[in-house]
Amino acid sequence: RIMAPETGEVLPPGSTGELCARGPTATIGYFRKPEETAALFTPDGWLKMGDLGRFRDDGNLLLVGRSKEVFKSRGELVAPKEIEEILTTHPGIAQAFVIAMPDDHAGECGCAWIVKADPALCEDDVRGFLETRVARYKMVRDVWFIADEDLPRTGTGKIQKMHLRARAEALLSG
Repeated sequence: RIMAPETGEVLPPGSTGELCARGPTATIGYFRKPEETAALFTPDGWLKMGDLGRFRDDGNLLLVGRSKEVFKSRGELVAPKEIEEILTTHPGIAQAFVIAMPDDHAGECGCAWIVKADPALCEDDVRGFLETRVARYKMVRDVWFIADEDLPRTGTGKIQKMHLRARAEALLSG
């Protein structure tokens, strides 16, 4: 089932929320961590998966992102993966990674790290592309460019967004 991350309300098909599951293959919890285990389950026993998604009209599940990455901008929830998918449809963008950053006006805002496919791509190109494709509260505040080889990765190649956030904080404070 799909539930609203903030309220726990079960959502109807077509709505985006946190995926929940139950059954014999679901975990029974964390070893010797009762507080974390309690937070992992809904009061009626559903396991909160940490993934965001929605059921399409054909009944298939569409994954939208991770609930831990979602941020609130101008009172609305924003899934970074949605913005990343839009950005990577631009022919000049090879990869895009959106992180949440504090913002005095919006509460939080998205900031994008971009790997260029076109060396001529600039920040104005990125902003202009997004302006016609996302709501204002989803618009990224900052755009930074990074080479693929400079992306922080785990041993398995997954991008470590917490390190991108630390770099962003350093850029904004210095």
